[in-house]
Amino acid sequence: MLSGVLPNIKQPFNFQHFQTTVRTLGNLIWHFPCMGFMTAIGAAIAGIFWTCTVVGAPIGLGLLQFAKFLLAPFDHRMVDKSVIQTDIQKELENPLWKTYSQIIKICWYPLPSLPPSTVRLLL
Repeated sequence: MLSGVLPNIKQPFNFQHFQTTVRTLGNLIWHFPCMGFMTAIGAAIAGIFWTCTVVGAPIGLGLLQFAKFLLAPFDHRMVDKSVIQTDIQKELENPLWKTYSQIIKICWYPLPSLPPSTVRLLL
C-alpha cells in the first residue's frame, strides 16, 4: 500500500491547490510575455515622483499601492470584498437610487430597438 491510500477510493478535488497553481501561472504569464513588471516599475517611479510634491502626495501613494498590486495581480486584491458588498448594499437600499435606476432603464432600453437616425435625434 502506498502511504495508506487505497487504490479504489477517489481522492477529493483539492480546490485550494488548483487555485494557487492557476494564480501562480497567471502571475508568470503577466510578468514575462506581457511585461507586467515593467508596468509595476513605471507605476512605482511615477508614485515616488508624485509623492515628492505636497499636492500630488495622495496620487503618489495610490500609485505606490497600485505598483505593489501589479507585482502579483492574481494573488492580491486592491479592495476587500466586505467593503464592496457593504457599499453595494447601501446603494441598493437608497430609494432615490432605485428611482433613478428605473428612470434610466425606461429611457435607455428602448433606444437599441429604434433606428439609428431616431436615436441621434433623441440624444
